[in-house]
Amino acid sequence: MVDYLKKGYEGIKHVNRNTLCAYIDYGNWLNYAYELYYQSHLSGEVMYTWKEFLTNEIDIADSYARKLREIAKLLNNYPQFRTLGLNFFKNLSA
Repeated sequence: MVDYLKKGYEGIKHVNRNTLCAYIDYGNWLNYAYELYYQSHLSGEVMYTWKEFLTNEIDIADSYARKLREIAKLLNNYPQFRTLGLNFFKNLSA
């Protein structure tokens, strides 16, 4: 039983590490997409807003996309964040 619990916990840490990487990567993709949108909007190629694009085409809330973009901006220059296994739950052992 102990071995299964240890392996399971290692698996959770691995998933948490991958989740953080996915947030950073997706935030980077959103930042790149925003730059493309912004240039297209300035040139008059697109008439919809960024919020409309996110809602209608991607089905993601503008506020959530903004948070992901900000996470990417903050953490992108610190590659060591990709190695962290952050716990997204409150420590229940107390």
